[in-house]
Amino acid sequence: MVLSAERKVLVFGATGMVGQSLCRAMKQAGYNVIGVAREHADIGIDLRHFRSCFDVVASARPDVVINAAAITDFAECKNDTALAYAVNGCAPGIMAEAASSIGVKFVQISTDHYYIDDGRRCHDEAAPVVLVNAYASSKYAGEVCALSVPDSLVVRTNVTGPVGLRGRQTFFNWALAVVERREKAILFNDYFTSTIGTGWFSRSLIRLIEADARGIVNIASREVSSKLEFVAALADALGAPLRNVSPVSVRSLAVRRAESLGLDVSKAESILGVALPTRAQVIDDLLREGRAL
Repeated sequence: MVLSAERKVLVFGATGMVGQSLCRAMKQAGYNVIGVAREHADIGIDLRHFRSCFDVVASARPDVVINAAAITDFAECKNDTALAYAVNGCAPGIMAEAASSIGVKFVQISTDHYYIDDGRRCHDEAAPVVLVNAYASSKYAGEVCALSVPDSLVVRTNVTGPVGLRGRQTFFNWALAVVERREKAILFNDYFTSTIGTGWFSRSLIRLIEADARGIVNIASREVSSKLEFVAALADALGAPLRNVSPVSVRSLAVRRAESLGLDVSKAESILGVALPTRAQVIDDLLREGRAL
């Protein structure tokens, strides 16, 4: 991908878990990063104001536009579907249109929440999706809108990290606290993901952008784990094996979730020319990232 000498990138959702990591990694890679969020960012914006979304892109004239903003709370999406579709579905479409209007790349950070009843199967980018809740439906709408312009990249993923949105705990934070305090852990034993850490995800995404990847690409761990298995592996890495665990089914939750979220990362590995991480590598990288912050 040909970038200007300044290599300017506009990151929507810059204060979220993924957005913060992307901003750090892109600055380290030499990009001039402009963060966009509701507050505490270079540019403050409400994603429901679609005209403002377009104008921010048009006026900043970046080399790349990345959308890492989303409503990820399943209950909130269910209770306010109009808001979910506005933020997760329509806003990415406006950003993509704006990016296309000035001839630059648009990147939509999506989700893995599309697959059910497949156990540990790894789903490639062409696997049929099943939309079981408002979160999944609104995120899929965002993918469709993003892909309506030719030079767009949609990334399906499952990410965790040591730093979350202000005042919010990440899955990794919670798991680390459970292990270190030897607290009782109630963990899903039938909710399978290919979770990757924010640092590894961000570095991989930068390389995909610079390779001018387009369409849908999965960025994730190459190893599928249940939530219980992931936390148990974290405990082992810290030398504090879990002993007080209560397995529970994800199907017990009030809002139905897709539960077989493993991702096939062969396409990304082919573009990058390197293997994406195993579960153990993800955990080691997360621990290093947490210590460095």
